[in-house]
Amino acid sequence: MIHASEPKFNTQAGGNFARAMVYANQHRSLELDGKTSPAQLKGNFQAIYIRIGSDDPEVVRNRVALLALDPDKETRVVARYSNNVFGGQHKRNITQIAVTKEDVEDGKFLKLVPQTPVKPGEYGIALMPKDAIFVGDLIYDFTIPEPAK
Repeated sequence: MIHASEPKFNTQAGGNFARAMVYANQHRSLELDGKTSPAQLKGNFQAIYIRIGSDDPEVVRNRVALLALDPDKETRVVARYSNNVFGGQHKRNITQIAVTKEDVEDGKFLKLVPQTPVKPGEYGIALMPKDAIFVGDLIYDFTIPEPAK
């Protein structure tokens, strides 16, 4: 079972201050603490199942995403955000893994099957809002370790 992690914003204030002097874009990132997730999925990763709540199952189906996380010094970057110095032109940069979604057990679960083999690394499952201004507030993160030799 994978547990949720709460990401935090890195506002990159120092760099943004320097960029503001020349009217350049502002940057920030959404990060998870730690170099790796405590949850490790060993073996051949074929699919992952997500339990659908009763609130609004269609929203979950449409917004659930399998993301490749970008390991950084002491964190794992979920998403990078930028906008112009005046606050407009919001952009969200994520590495989304293409998946096939399939209802299981009369829609109680959603099966996510990666369309290409998933390589060892850091991953997360999130409900990503459509608007780039907003972020998912919970990430279900996991590691796929290198195979044992």
